[in-house]
Amino acid sequence: MGSSKNYSAGAGVTDVAHIMLAFQEINSCILSVSLEVTMRSGAPGLSVKILSFTIDRVTAERVPLASSQFGLSQHGFKTLEAAIIYGLYQIDAKIAAAEMEGTKP
Repeated sequence: MGSSKNYSAGAGVTDVAHIMLAFQEINSCILSVSLEVTMRSGAPGLSVKILSFTIDRVTAERVPLASSQFGLSQHGFKTLEAAIIYGLYQIDAKIAAAEMEGTKP
């Protein structure tokens, strides 16, 4: 698919993959990122949902750990990399808060 707009290549897929892999290793979790097309005031936009899971040691099933969901245009993101990093910071804060409360290991 082409575009008449001149977009900067910015960070590549490999860069984002390395960031996400490091986050998974540091937090002992599995990440899942999904995008959804939204319509706001007649204009299309994207909503990002990032979920983090741990693996149950007994059943080997994914157990929800923390999540983040937000619209890209609402926050003024120009790249998916920036949006994903923002979501990871939100998840990291939620994980840290749960650890401090003693509800998560």
